Amino acid sequence: MSVEFEDETNQAKNFANNRFSNNNQPPKLVGWILKTGLVKNENQANYVLIALAIVAFLTSLYYFSDLF
Repeated sequence: MSVEFEDETNQAKNFANNRFSNNNQPPKLVGWILKTGLVKNENQANYVLIALAIVAFLTSLYYFSDLF
């Protein structure tokens, strides 16, 4: 009786393929922005999220800079 083991790299590739290949939906935040109708596609929604992150970072930097 012989035992065969699958290579670890093949296991990682199979896991990644199974995990991401069946998912055709955009991420939840992108979906929420698309539902608002402010943007037309996923790329524009990603830019909006990046802009919101930058605004949040600059706002926190402004408020925390007064503390020091």
